[in-house]
Amino acid sequence: MTPYPQKTSPVRNRRQLTSLVSEVASRWTDEQLAPRPLSAVRGSISVPPRGPLVPFESSIERDFLMFCRTSHRVTAVHAQRLVIDFQDVKRGAARRYTPDFVVEVAADAGLSWRRAVVEVKTHRDLWRSRRLMRAPYAAARTWAAGQEGTIFRVVTDRMMSGEWLSSTRLLSGHLDKPFDVQFEQDCVAFLQQRDSYRISEILALAQQRGLNPQALLPVLYRMVARGQLSLDRGQPIGPQTWVAVVGSQKRL
Repeated sequence: MTPYPQKTSPVRNRRQLTSLVSEVASRWTDEQLAPRPLSAVRGSISVPPRGPLVPFESSIERDFLMFCRTSHRVTAVHAQRLVIDFQDVKRGAARRYTPDFVVEVAADAGLSWRRAVVEVKTHRDLWRSRRLMRAPYAAARTWAAGQEGTIFRVVTDRMMSGEWLSSTRLLSGHLDKPFDVQFEQDCVAFLQQRDSYRISEILALAQQRGLNPQALLPVLYRMVARGQLSLDRGQPIGPQTWVAVVGSQKRL
C-alpha cells in the first residue's frame, strides 16, 4: 500500500477491504487515552475558537487543529473518542484502532460529508507504518462507508505546508486575543461597505475614519477565520493581499 493509492472502483475497494478486515464495530469513549511517552509536544487548543479544548500530542496534530479552527465550516472536533474494533483477517486476530480525530462540519458547509474520521501522520511515519496500519485503516474505511455522511482520511504534513500553513498559523494566533466588541462591530460595518479591498487600502481607509489600523488587523483576521471575509491562503498575507467580502456578487 502506498501513501497515496490510486483511485479504484467501489466494487474493487469493497473487495480489498473485506480481504483485510471483518466484524467491524465501533464505540465512543469518554476516556482520554494516555499520551504517547515520547511525545515532546502536548497541549490543547479550542476548536472552534472559544469552544471546547481539544488535546494534541504532536506539532503536526496542533497544525491540523489550527486548520480546523480557522475554517468556519468546522463545528466540532473530538480527539481519540472513536474506538473501532475489528477482526484482522490476515493475522486472524481481534484488533482495535483509535483514530486521532473526528471532525464535524456544518450542514451548510457545501461538502458531500458531515463527519470525517481523521488520522494525522507525517509522510515518513505513514510510509514506515504502512503494513502495520493497513488493516486499521481498512477497518476505518469500512466503518465510515456504513455511516451516512462519513468519510475516513489520512492527513500528512505534506498536505499542511507552505503558505497555507503559514497563513493558518497567522489567523489562528489572532482568534484567542481579547477584543473590544464595539470596536469590532465598527470595523465590520466599515469593511462591509465594499466588495473587496487590498489590506493596505483597508488600513489607510481605517486611519482616515479614525480607526486604529493596527487594532483593525486582528479583526480582519478573525473575520477571515469566521468566513466573513475571504483571501487566498495559498499566498503570503501582506499589504497587497486582496480581501473579499463573502456574499458579495463581484468576484476578484
